[in-house]
Amino acid sequence: MILKVREEYNTASIIITHDMKCAKISTDSIKIMKEGVFVVEGTYDELKNCKDKEIQNYFI
Repeated sequence: MILKVREEYNTASIIITHDMKCAKISTDSIKIMKEGVFVVEGTYDELKNCKDKEIQNYFI
């Protein structure tokens, strides 16, 4: 539904989720927050291939 609305009305959306599969199919860009601060931003593939072990843990 989010994708349909975004496409039909050409709008931006903010999705808050812990589900990386959902983030992959519904966003162009992902930001990861730790203790209230954004620590990394990128596409799903960029973050999944990040060398930072803590970031990789989100994709396991």
